[in-house]
Amino acid sequence: QGGQLRFGKLLSPYVRTQLAVKYEDISIGDVPLFAIPELRRLWNDDGSTVSLNWSISRNTLDSRVDPTTGARHTFEAEIGGFGGDHDYYKMQLDNEWFCKLDEDAKWVLSFRTRNGWVNEYGESDFVSLSDRFFAGGTATVRGYDMRDIGPSLRRFGWFGEKYRVGGELRTVNN
Repeated sequence: QGGQLRFGKLLSPYVRTQLAVKYEDISIGDVPLFAIPELRRLWNDDGSTVSLNWSISRNTLDSRVDPTTGARHTFEAEIGGFGGDHDYYKMQLDNEWFCKLDEDAKWVLSFRTRNGWVNEYGESDFVSLSDRFFAGGTATVRGYDMRDIGPSLRRFGWFGEKYRVGGELRTVNN
């Protein structure tokens, strides 16, 4: 459960900045009784977070729905720890480029790179599961199941069910 309040400002026809205050209350259920300590620690990490998020973006795309030329660049910085149980800082950079290969724009070359880094600070000794990065699925890497790429732990260490735990660093290029 949670909510977010965002304020944005258009700095030019292409550049926009945004500030957001976010509150989250996370509760993860169905934690396996017998699991390795690291997995139990990530799953038993119920609590709330108050965070501040600032972003700036530059968008020169010719269309929001079906772009053929231009680029979009977004930088986000988030700091959690203004109340609640989790203290972290997170930075993300998302870049997209589009170039039409023929005059009719039937063929368009696009490239996207997404990078992110999150780390704990203060009294937190790890980054909670809800703030980690995951990859896989139609929004990041098609052909893989949701959250299928990245760090995972097995329930009993070397054997048992595999659970995705996400990472503190992500680089996805498409």
